[in-house]
Amino acid sequence: MMTLTHVQLTDPNAPRAVVMQFGKPVIDTPCGEMDRTVSFRPGSVFALVRCRPGLKSTHFHLSILRAVKPSEPASKVEHVWPGAQVLLRLVAWDKVMCALRVGERIKQMNIYLEEVDPEYWSRIHRALDQRAAIPPYTYEEHGRYLIRRGRGQEADTTGGEYGAVDPLLGW
Repeated sequence: MMTLTHVQLTDPNAPRAVVMQFGKPVIDTPCGEMDRTVSFRPGSVFALVRCRPGLKSTHFHLSILRAVKPSEPASKVEHVWPGAQVLLRLVAWDKVMCALRVGERIKQMNIYLEEVDPEYWSRIHRALDQRAAIPPYTYEEHGRYLIRRGRGQEADTTGGEYGAVDPLLGW
């Protein structure tokens, strides 16, 4: 029997909101009017944005997580049980916005964010933590990941321009 990772999502308008930024849950269960629990298969990648009111402003937290098998190590993450592998965790507003822009660039490449190589999200986390340049995600990297993952699918490797260069990202 497969063990799922469950995430408690809250009303996006609540003062302490927890919303899913991306991910493909296999089960979506309503829990009240606006709250719900979503469940992911092991290996699934998903992102959560948590909003917390502060004294002077609202704090935003972005976590990109991977659901794990029972035999794999997992970190405790609020609203996630039994836990997950943390690929990226950001709390500073400028870093959260930069990571969201990275996601927008990847979506412009017609790649679903939950299908991005999990190691790429960890590289983004390290680059932002070290205030280094953000490495671009490429069609070639995506194709290699899909092959490693065993899907045998060929990614679109035509490359080409897909928009203007973002001055903050450098691509």
